[in-house]
Amino acid sequence: MIKVYPNPELLLKALADFIITKADQAISKEGRFNFVLSGGSSPKKLYELLASNYYRSKIKWSEVYFFFGDERCVPHDHPDSNFLMAKKALFDPLKIATDHIFGINTSLSTDDSAKAYEKEIRDHFIGPCRFDLILLGLGDNSHTASLFPHTS
Repeated sequence: MIKVYPNPELLLKALADFIITKADQAISKEGRFNFVLSGGSSPKKLYELLASNYYRSKIKWSEVYFFFGDERCVPHDHPDSNFLMAKKALFDPLKIATDHIFGINTSLSTDDSAKAYEKEIRDHFIGPCRFDLILLGLGDNSHTASLFPHTS
């Protein structure tokens, strides 16, 4: 299903409402909501909206676990870090517990980072790894989840 919205504000509100619905369903069924965040600059306004006074009480944030679908190979305190953007826009305002945030260790080589992140994810799940919602964006050059066209 494709939905078209007349402006970004209505799109963000609809997406925030969709996330709330998915979070409620997962928490009711499984006791937690495993949510994969998108990086880049596009989702920042969405994260700020979710942390706003209107939305913050609509999700039981203590039952939400955050993962990253992509990250830049920079330290978590670097201005280009997806982790830092999510921390400032979402985690800090909502006072998310650090053990509910699964950041990618960018201090390792890319191969070691991927292996370490896979282990963290597998350790979190009991049985198969099944995320409740994966938020993906599309970059200007058509990349998504740090997968860039025409690169290995």
